[in-house]
Amino acid sequence: MRNRRLDEIELVAIIGKPARNVSKEDALNYVAGYCIGLDMTVRGAEERSMRKSIDTFTVMGPWMVTPDEIADPHNLDLNLTVNGQPRQNNNTKNLIIKIHELIEWASIYYTLHPGDLFMTGTPDGVVDCQPGDVVVTSIEGIGDLVNRQANQAERVGRPEPGGRLQIPRVQQPGVCGSLQALRAATNPDDSQFRH
Repeated sequence: MRNRRLDEIELVAIIGKPARNVSKEDALNYVAGYCIGLDMTVRGAEERSMRKSIDTFTVMGPWMVTPDEIADPHNLDLNLTVNGQPRQNNNTKNLIIKIHELIEWASIYYTLHPGDLFMTGTPDGVVDCQPGDVVVTSIEGIGDLVNRQANQAERVGRPEPGGRLQIPRVQQPGVCGSLQALRAATNPDDSQFRH
């Protein structure tokens, strides 16, 4: 499986308030912020639901940037390097479907909730990654997200001497990796997501 692992950079839009039947003209008013998404996929004969659902396969971060910090989400440079070698270099102006169109379309069929995520697609240059590779994703106005690709033992954990299971952290500190954490960040008054 590791020889068919592909990593893709994507801009992620994070919904900040409930939305249903939103017009594209109003759609960006429902965005609480943006972050970087590293979308990892296994290509091949596996069941489609397995290709993107493995632990550590959707990394987000390094933090959420609010819309007032991004002048135009449809004009941001984005870059991905593997071990310092450029693999993806593009701009969100080249997205096939714009963020406001994604929100309009999805809100016709689903009620959107604070913390729901829209991964917006990726440019050319999808990359094959191997264990030990360092992938750096960067989006203008957001920052850099640095990830070292774990080997199989790191991904599933391994017993330490004495029998304890050690599960190393393979993501950059501060990465928002769970939907609940993002929902809590976008709606801190919602007691449903308090711990």
